[in-house]
Formats: sequence, structure tokens, C-alpha cells
Amino acid sequence: MKRIMILVIALALMGSLSILAFGQMWGQSSNSQKRNHQKADPKTVTLTGEVVDLNCYMAAGAHGAGHKQCALMCLKAGAPAGLLTHSGKVYLIVSPRGTDPNTKLMKYVADQVKVRGKEFKRGGLDAVNISTISASTQDTPSKSSSGSSGGSGSW
Repeated sequence: MKRIMILVIALALMGSLSILAFGQMWGQSSNSQKRNHQKADPKTVTLTGEVVDLNCYMAAGAHGAGHKQCALMCLKAGAPAGLLTHSGKVYLIVSPRGTDPNTKLMKYVADQVKVRGKEFKRGGLDAVNISTISASTQDTPSKSSSGSSGGSGSW
């Protein structure tokens, strides 16, 4: 009888410790998720570069006028769009929830553009939520946190 009582107490203690440990892990996971979904403090930037489909660019380095038709097909199929600056930096183009940025980018695919928008950085990935976009006549890429986007169309 004494052995059974010790066994029951030991099992109860082990069960309590397991629940406590699981609760701690759950709490850390929940806090981590909350941190990841907190709003970042985005900075307004002006960027110039080429609109690319990230599927072909990342897999094969494909971009430019010779790749335009393929890029159009990829973007229509849902591949994410990006902005490739002259320095080689790539930005994922994002949009507000529930909207598809690709539809507004189709006429700029494989062309040089100047965009103004909010810059986000998460997990080593740079993204821009475009507010204005226009064709660029500038050969040199730029990135600034202020300045006019003269002649830009609203996003």
C-alpha cells in the first residue's frame, strides 16, 4: 500500500511538472508570435529599379527585356513581384492585406521604375509597400528617406 501511494504521488508530481513545462513553452511561443506580429516602425523610402518576378529571378537570375513575357506569365500565375535595384538589392513588393500588388505592376514589368513607399525588414528579407510608382528615366539607383516622386501615379 505504501508503494502504491508513493507511486501515485510520484506520477502526480511528474504530471504537474510536465504541465508546468508545457505551459512555459506555450507561453514563450505565444509571446514570440506576438512579437512577430507587432507593427514595425516602417520608414518611407524612394527606390529605383526594375520590376521582376521573383520566381525566375531567384531561381535563374532571369530579368530584363528578354524575360518580359515570361515574367508577365509568372506574375499572372501568382509569383511574387520584386524590385531589383541597380546595386543588386532585391525588395519583395507587398501590399495591404487582401490586395494583389501584381495587377498594378503588370505595365511596369521588366521596366525601370521609381517607387515611393514604406520599407519593411523581417527575418533578413527587405520589402516595400508601394504608395506611388512611375517609369524612371534615371540610370542610377537611389534610395532615400525623403524627396518627391514627381510625376508618380498613386498606387
